[in-house]
Amino acid sequence: MENIMYTILGLILIAAIVGVPVAVILLIIRSVKRDSKRRRENQNAPLLTVSAQMIKKWREPADDYGSTTYYARFQLQNSCVLTFGMKSASEYKKLTVGDVGLLTYQGEWYRGFVRL
Repeated sequence: MENIMYTILGLILIAAIVGVPVAVILLIIRSVKRDSKRRRENQNAPLLTVSAQMIKKWREPADDYGSTTYYARFQLQNSCVLTFGMKSASEYKKLTVGDVGLLTYQGEWYRGFVRL
């Protein structure tokens, strides 16, 4: 009876030792696939330029690596609202809430904004 318990506990321990790293690896693979799919969709999306008004901008504080994330929200003439992450602080600082101009974007990627 004691040998059976040790055998069962041993199998559970082996399953945990093997299962946890396998699960982590599978989650990493899933994340990489998802990011690759999103990148491919954005690359294949048409480059669009539309009239828009900049209605909001904000930033998220620096993360553990000292990186601040910048965002801008635009309202299109058809009342559609689009939000983009900004690649650089300098691009973010050029925008002023209320500005009207031409927004250029590709899929989920912000490509530029020219004031009119």
